[in-house]
Amino acid sequence: MKRVSDSRSMKSFRLSFLIVAVAFLSRYPFLGAEDIANARENLLTGQRTDFWGSFSPWFFSQIPSNKWEIYYGLLFASILVVSLALIFAFSLARATSRISIAVLVTLSYFTSLFIFSFSRDGALLVFLMLAIGTLISSYARGGKLRYLFFSISLTSVIIAFAFRPWLSICAPFLLLSILSVSRGHFKLGKASIAMLSITLIVSPLFLDQFFHYKMKLVPSYPQQQVMIMDAASIACLSADETDSKRALSVLQPLSDSKPLKKNVLCSQFYPQNWGSVVFYGARDGEATAIKMIDPGQSFKYSNFQKDWVSLISSRIPSYVQTKLMLGSQFLLAGESPRFRPVTWKSILQSPLEISKMLRLYSVLPVLLLIFFLLLRSKPHSWYREFLLSVSAFYFIFIAISIIAFIGDNQRYILPASIMVYLLTVLRNLESSHE
Repeated sequence: MKRVSDSRSMKSFRLSFLIVAVAFLSRYPFLGAEDIANARENLLTGQRTDFWGSFSPWFFSQIPSNKWEIYYGLLFASILVVSLALIFAFSLARATSRISIAVLVTLSYFTSLFIFSFSRDGALLVFLMLAIGTLISSYARGGKLRYLFFSISLTSVIIAFAFRPWLSICAPFLLLSILSVSRGHFKLGKASIAMLSITLIVSPLFLDQFFHYKMKLVPSYPQQQVMIMDAASIACLSADETDSKRALSVLQPLSDSKPLKKNVLCSQFYPQNWGSVVFYGARDGEATAIKMIDPGQSFKYSNFQKDWVSLISSRIPSYVQTKLMLGSQFLLAGESPRFRPVTWKSILQSPLEISKMLRLYSVLPVLLLIFFLLLRSKPHSWYREFLLSVSAFYFIFIAISIIAFIGDNQRYILPASIMVYLLTVLRNLESSHE
């Protein structure tokens, strides 16, 4: 029996290494995503603002070398090899058909390609993969080793959400989903679940604030992205002229136009991204409608925040209406496929680009999958419990993403979609094993 287990572990490691190696080589040499590169540059050049959060700039500035992307690529590759090896070992012991393993391998390859494209969302996803691998493999461990793996999994979840701390409220439901994959071998009472939930929600927020204080970052008010998007959306999309005028008055202190007119703002406004009225919506030679609040302008930001809160609280129907319109873009959120000239690298990357082009990580396909599985599941079953947990995780993740909407980029919701797909495959494997 031990020989079979050792053989399965070796197969799992070789498979995971092959997948990660192919994804790694296809992305090499790496070009960091804009948010990570900017966060690093901002910290290392001495500007030290918190526009890209606090934990993320700290994490991605620990290697000052010009070849930092390669070193972080190797770090992520190591984490992925371990995570996928643990996931494959769990899966191969339960697989009754090659189709399920093929789906798992494909999903793992897409995940690896996304992680090696480098972004805060990719960093979030790589640590969630480690959380899944260590937690589901802890079931086969005994004694102290089981609790060591469980602790590593919890720590990985906390680190993952530290890259996007405002999403941490959905972390407890992700943990419950992973626990449900193998029928909850950890018997946790309600008090333990409550304590873990509070820890998972609060810890990423604490980490973010801790590194903000430790690195003495200058406030740059990244929340203004959401506020500008909300006010501009109400000004340009609301059918109520009074609401539109009120939104324009809220944005007035951020504009050089006196007064800020609707036709000026809305000629630059694109509902796909907040940056349209700040950076790229203006025609050549034309001034942008809105200027961002500069770091350190606390008084200006405080007044803008008060006006934004007043706008939202007094115009709730318009706010909800615009959020529904903006959030609906996530139903089929996408990106322009990055098909480069045909090389062996572009060929290896093309499966992920095709899957993104097909909108497989958008909200609609995931909702259809969840709805279909819920219809087929039996009430009061372990499988129904799993589906409810993973649904709660996904809906909360998407709801927060809509509230904090600044763009329809598929990258913002891809980690949640990957989690649903991956956990569903693993839970189905466990169901076939029961």
